[in-house]
Amino acid sequence: MRQLDFPTRAGLVAAVMAVLGLVIPPFGLSSALVAIAFSAVGWRRAHRRGRPNPVARLCLIGCIALVVVVIGGSVLYAGG
Repeated sequence: MRQLDFPTRAGLVAAVMAVLGLVIPPFGLSSALVAIAFSAVGWRRAHRRGRPNPVARLCLIGCIALVVVVIGGSVLYAGG
């Protein structure tokens, strides 16, 4: 298994923290935003080099979905 670059590792750690931080929504949401930023950088670097980076792509997609669910849930909760 090849080594992950720094942005991908940072994105992975922030994604794990975001999932664990769902107990405290502001912490989970901020961790998810950090994971989105680092994962996007890692995925973009790999894309430019022509190498796949499934870890960065999965973290990016997962954290975007997490942000959408948290914000959508908050909107639905506030509306009801």
